[in-house]
Amino acid sequence: MNDAPFCDRPYQPLPPQKGAFSFYVVEHRVREYGFSAGYADDFKWVNENDDYHIADEEKEAELEKEYADEYHTDETIGDWERVYYKEHWEFVTACFTEAGCNDYLKINGHNFGKTRIYVHSAYRNNEWIALRHHLSGGEQRE
Repeated sequence: MNDAPFCDRPYQPLPPQKGAFSFYVVEHRVREYGFSAGYADDFKWVNENDDYHIADEEKEAELEKEYADEYHTDETIGDWERVYYKEHWEFVTACFTEAGCNDYLKINGHNFGKTRIYVHSAYRNNEWIALRHHLSGGEQRE
C-alpha cells in the first residue's frame, strides 16, 4: 500500500478547467499573543509562574469578577496576567481538488486545531495553468 492514498486509485487525469484556474488550500487557525489591548482580538488569563497555564472557564470567571471589582493600573491579579492575542489563518498545504484537501486532513488533521479548506485563484498564472493542463492529460502548451 502506498503512503499516499490517492496513488492507489486508478489514474484519472484532473478535469480540465475553463476560465479562471483555482486551487485548494488547507489552512489552520493560529493564535499569537503579546498584543496591546487596542490591537487584539481577545485575551486570556495566563499564569506565568505555572508554565504559562491558561485559565479554564471557571478560573477566568473568578479573575474577571475580581478584575471588575477592583481598580487596576495593570492587568495582573496575583500570578495571573491578562494576555491579549490576535488570530489568523495560516497556510498548511495546497491541493488541486477539494477531495485532496479532505484526504490530507484525514491523515494529518489531528496535528492542527481548527482548520478550513479555502479556494485560491491562479487567474492568468501561466505556470499553474500549464501544470494543470499537463496533469489533465493535455498536450504541452507553450
